[in-house]
Amino acid sequence: MTDLTKADLRERLGNIDQIRDILFGPQTREFLTRLEQLERNVANQGQELRSRIDEVRQGVTADIRSDIEKLDTKIRQLVLKDEAEKNDIGKQIETIHKRIVTVADELEEALMDDLKTSEETLDQRIKTLAAKEDEEKFELRQQVDLLSKKLASHVEALDEAIDSQTSTLRDDFLNSRDRLQTDLSDLRTQIFEELERYVSMLSEVKVSKDDMAELLFELGLRLKGSEFVPELQEVANLPDLNPPRLAEDTTPTPLESDDLAKPPVSSRKSRPRRSTRA
Repeated sequence: MTDLTKADLRERLGNIDQIRDILFGPQTREFLTRLEQLERNVANQGQELRSRIDEVRQGVTADIRSDIEKLDTKIRQLVLKDEAEKNDIGKQIETIHKRIVTVADELEEALMDDLKTSEETLDQRIKTLAAKEDEEKFELRQQVDLLSKKLASHVEALDEAIDSQTSTLRDDFLNSRDRLQTDLSDLRTQIFEELERYVSMLSEVKVSKDDMAELLFELGLRLKGSEFVPELQEVANLPDLNPPRLAEDTTPTPLESDDLAKPPVSSRKSRPRRSTRA
C-alpha cells in the first residue's frame, strides 16, 4: 500500500526538470533573446560606424582630388608667371595638403575614439547583463533546490502519515478481532450454560412432547436471524421458563412460583404456549 502511494505521488509531482522548465523557462528564453538583440545592435552600430568612416574618407578624398585638380589647372594657367608666384602657389598647395591631412587624421581619430567608446560601453552593458543573468540563475537554482527539498519533505511526511495510519488500522483490526473472539467465546459459554440449564430443567420436570417441541422451537428462534448476537447477550438476563405441569399436578412448587413472578424479557413475541393443566 505504501509503495503504490509513493509511486502515485511521484507520478503526480512529475519531473523536477519539467517543473523548472515550466517555472523559469520563459525568463531564460527572455534573457537569451535580449542577449541576441544586444549582439545584433553592437554589430549594426559597428557596421554603421564603418560605413560613416568610409563615406568621410571618400568625401575627403574627393575634395582633395578636386582641389588638386583645380590647383593643377591654375598652375597650368600660371606657367608663364613669375617664379615667385609659382613658389607661393606651391606653398599654398602644401599648406592646403597639410591641413587636409591634419583634418582627415583628426576626423579618423575622433571616429575611432567614438567607436572605441561605443564598444567599451556595449561591453560593459553585456558584462552587466551577464552578471545579472548569472545572479538570477543562481537565485532560480536556489529556488528550485528549495522547492525540491519542500517536495521531498512533503513526500516523506505523506509516507510517514500513511505508515502511521496503516499501523493504526492494523492495531485496530487486531484489537477488534481479539474482542470478537472474546465475545464469541463468552457467547459460546452462555449458550452452553443456557442449554445445560434447560436440560437440567427438563430432567427435573416432566413435560409433554408438545411442550418440549415448543420449548426447543422457541430456543431455536432466539438463536436464529440477524438478532443472534443481541439475543445471546440478553440470555443471562432472561427469566427461567415456566416448565409445563402435568394434568394431575395442581400445586405449584417454589421454583414454579418464582418463575411465574418473573416477567419474560425478549425482543420477539413468544408463541402462545399450550397449557396441560386440567
